[in-house]
Amino acid sequence: MCQEDSVIASIRVADLPLSRVSGTLRRCRSSTNDVEGLLHADCAVAAPLGPSVLPAPTIRRVVMVATWAGDDAFDRFTSSAPLATRFETGWRVRLQPIRASGVWHGMPTDCLEAGTLAMTGGPWYSRSDDSG
Repeated sequence: MCQEDSVIASIRVADLPLSRVSGTLRRCRSSTNDVEGLLHADCAVAAPLGPSVLPAPTIRRVVMVATWAGDDAFDRFTSSAPLATRFETGWRVRLQPIRASGVWHGMPTDCLEAGTLAMTGGPWYSRSDDSG
């Protein structure tokens, strides 16, 4: 059975100075090998949701979506990784997956096969990052 704390996900969004956007995107790509417990990370510039089929990206707004080998790995990242400082002033959330569909990098195989994860807290359970 899939363990509750085996994998967590995080989403971080920050408005950066234009001079830091490109470096942040490059650093995100290489960080999977440099940050202990980071299973997978994707960074991109954000685009607003709206009626347009092809919205123009907001060049200064960077998003990081990542999966982690548990809370400890994510906490180490937020307290000490240089990439984390780029997202300090932005919006962030820490999530515990309760259902797995498709490919999740680092998700144990039994979680994907079971379709639902062992959990506590009701049918929809997420934990906001307490640090701000």
